[in-house]
Formats: sequence, C-alpha cells, structure tokens
Amino acid sequence: MKHENDTCSSVFVLALQNSTGTGAMLFISNTGPKRCNVTLSFGEWADPSAPLSILIHRIDQDHLNPLGVWGSMGFPAFPSLPQIKQMKIASELRPAVMETGPGGKAVFDLHPHAMTTISF
Repeated sequence: MKHENDTCSSVFVLALQNSTGTGAMLFISNTGPKRCNVTLSFGEWADPSAPLSILIHRIDQDHLNPLGVWGSMGFPAFPSLPQIKQMKIASELRPAVMETGPGGKAVFDLHPHAMTTISF
C-alpha cells in the first residue's frame, strides 16, 4: 500500500494488517486546517482485473457531526422532537463501500481535523 500526498503534511496514516495477511485496516487523519486529497494504492491486495471493495468510516464536518447539525438549527436550548431525531441520526456512524479504480487506487478528500478508517 502506498500513500501519495504532496500538498498536505498534516495527513497521517497508520496501517494494521490482519493476522492472515489477507487484509488490513487503515486509520487516516488530517490534523491540519485545510482539506486534503488522498490517494491510496492497494497494489498487492488488489486484483488488476477487478476492483477491490473497501469499507470507509468517516468522522468529519459532514459525517458523525451532531454538533454541526445542532448549530445549523441555531443551538436551541430545548430542541423539538424532530430536531432531536435529526441530531440522533447525525450521531450514527454510517459506513460506505467504495470500489477502487484501476490498479487498486482509491482517491478521496479528507476534511480538516477529520479521521477516516478504511478496512478491506
């Protein structure tokens, strides 16, 4: 696996391989103040003739951010039941499946002060 990122020195990747060597989990964080474009290459795990399915969990301004939803409501002291439901939904971790491109490459944006995990 290779991480390509020329413009963001604030992106860190920790990779943990499973005990059988057939997959791994990546922890990717952006501690900087700007959005970064990240390209991951899964060369040794990817079949060149087929995409690799990866599972992504994100924590950023658009994912798992009930505070942002509450703020968009004006920070009500006593939220209504529909508002509470919206914040509860925003509190749920929602995984997404992504298919890698040719050669096992995955490209995605990483928000400022965000974390993403990828498993395959």
